[in-house]
Amino acid sequence: MKRTVRVRADLWPAMVAGSFHQSFNSRYALAEAPTMLARMRKNEPLGKIVLSV
Repeated sequence: MKRTVRVRADLWPAMVAGSFHQSFNSRYALAEAPTMLARMRKNEPLGKIVLSV
């Protein structure tokens, strides 16, 4: 519960103001999930990976 309160107090205003940006390492379509999983198992990605459904 404390984490939720901190997110609302610290992160939410930045998101609303448009000053918060999340960086992504890569994006994969659902059909590419095996490739994505292979990269994750090798610990190759640095950053977030997005799987589009």
